Amino acid sequence: MATPSGELRVEQLDALPLGHRFRIVVGNLTVLETNADDESGDFSDFPYPKLIARFERGTSPYTQVLVFQQMAWGNACDGGPLWLLGLRSGVAPVRTETIDYCGGPAPRVRAEADGISITLPNDADGPPSKAATVSWRLINGKLSKVPGPKAP
Repeated sequence: MATPSGELRVEQLDALPLGHRFRIVVGNLTVLETNADDESGDFSDFPYPKLIARFERGTSPYTQVLVFQQMAWGNACDGGPLWLLGLRSGVAPVRTETIDYCGGPAPRVRAEADGISITLPNDADGPPSKAATVSWRLINGKLSKVPGPKAP
C-alpha cells in the first residue's frame, strides 16, 4: 500500500499456515517485528498485525495515520492491542505507544476535527455504557488516554 512515507508492506517471516512472525516495513524501514515463538519480538501473544483504519484528516502533524490491531490465532481473545503509525513525506514513520486491549466488541475509531478518537468498549456481553468504556485520543501527534467519568 502506498503511504506518504513510502510503500507499506506486511511480511510474514515464517512458513506456518497461521503465521507467528510478521514484519511491517515502510519504505526500507522496519517499524514492527512480531515473534510469537518467544518473548524477543513485539506482541508475542498477538503476532498478526491487522490494519483496521486509515485517516488523512484529523492527523496533524502527520499526512496520514494508520491504526493497527494485533490479532491472535485461536479463540482466547477476539482482537488485541492497538497502535497507530503516523506518516508524512520525508520523515521516518512514528509508532505510538500500545493501547492494551484484549478484545470483545470492536474498537470504535474515528477522525475528528482535532485528532483521532479510539473508544474501547469493555462490556463484551452488551452495549457499552459510559462507565464501561476507555477512550484514547491522538492530538498533535500525541496519544493520550481520555479521563473517564468521575465516580459519584
